[in-house]
Amino acid sequence: MSRRSERLNDLLRELVAEIIARELKDPRLQLDLLSVTEVQISPDFRHARVHVSILGSEAEQTAAIDALNRGSAFIRRRLKPRLTLKSIPSLRFEHDERLRRDQEMLRLIDQVGQADRAARTDSAAAR
Repeated sequence: MSRRSERLNDLLRELVAEIIARELKDPRLQLDLLSVTEVQISPDFRHARVHVSILGSEAEQTAAIDALNRGSAFIRRRLKPRLTLKSIPSLRFEHDERLRRDQEMLRLIDQVGQADRAARTDSAAAR
């Protein structure tokens, strides 16, 4: 990935997050439970995948992604005066599962740690 692509990904992430937080009005979006985690722009700068972390039930997550994808044209219009590109990339919002996977990994690590402590306690008591 080129340095320009990386800079544009970071800029888009910041701008999209700001527009969602301040300008996009949709009751399906609970802003305290939503964050833009990453943007991946295509090599031709025409398309961008926006990864969003959403806390809540499966139904709330699906509704939020739907609301964001329906509002993508509005977000693109709001990006136009803020970017100096020939064309503003089309946006496709996707749910970022990394937070859920990270939480599951931490839970498993805790389980292993508890089992290890229990095993050490049992072996110390057997002596």
